[in-house]
Amino acid sequence: MRPEIGVGDLLRAWDAAGRDPALVRLFARALALEPRQTDSQSAGQAPADWRLPRSPVSPIATPRPDPGEPRPPPGTYATVALHPIDAVVPAQPIWLASTALARGTKSGVQPPLPPLFKRERERALLAAVARRLRAEGEFDVPGLVQKLARLDLPSQLPRRRIPSIRGGVQLLIDRSNWMAPFHEDTTRLVDRFRAVVGDALEELSVTEAPPEVIATGGDATPRPWTPPRTGVAVVVVSDLGRTAYLRHHHRHRLGWHAFIQQVRSAGFDPIVIVPGRRGSYVETDQTLRQTLLLGWDRAARVAEVAQFRKGRR
Repeated sequence: MRPEIGVGDLLRAWDAAGRDPALVRLFARALALEPRQTDSQSAGQAPADWRLPRSPVSPIATPRPDPGEPRPPPGTYATVALHPIDAVVPAQPIWLASTALARGTKSGVQPPLPPLFKRERERALLAAVARRLRAEGEFDVPGLVQKLARLDLPSQLPRRRIPSIRGGVQLLIDRSNWMAPFHEDTTRLVDRFRAVVGDALEELSVTEAPPEVIATGGDATPRPWTPPRTGVAVVVVSDLGRTAYLRHHHRHRLGWHAFIQQVRSAGFDPIVIVPGRRGSYVETDQTLRQTLLLGWDRAARVAEVAQFRKGRR
């Protein structure tokens, strides 16, 4: 990096070079202050006086010789022509002279959507939703004593009911136009459920209104919903017609409420995963009061699901 040279440095160098005519000529040539050659100079004749033309300069910038020293002979002085500050044209910055950067091109790869559940608890939440209480725990000794006290001889030893995902999950996804803003989220949710449950996941889509469903990977013809086998957890992913209700389409909402009642009448306790927080859904229907609405956001907790499953069928 070159050090910056000020006007004072140039004046001191000029004053020092003024005592030697050869240095004065070199200095003037370096600063492009040497006068143009005349016809006599081009013919090989020495100039009569090669001093530069004088110009008004600032008193501060004018070098003055020391009065105690003898003045050099005539013809050895040169006057620096200083220009006013506002007339000096600054050098062009390098960033202005450089070419513009090439505009970036889109790679076509979209970043993944952030999960609506908290990432660190998403798997635990989905596993809790997929579980149902099954009689697969240790022997239920207190229950066996009560049966024997009533002279009710069991055909097999009773066991404690514990949450288990061995029964599988039937997942009903609302893919109607009212859920269009969440279609990518629901697709990811299905993949996450499949990673937790495995092949025991049965995916059904609702494209219009329940109870008409379409089996994924099979015939695309809508068919009425049929209850799964006993022990399967039923999970619904839908806004239950809330968006349609806000657009004054009440029939869509009534259809979902009637479908939830149909699932409960078949002997299942469905869990409904609703977009947003559950508090934004007005649970005026008695059916929804008996159904867990799990808010599809970062405030969802595993304890909500565990409390709902406790004591259920």
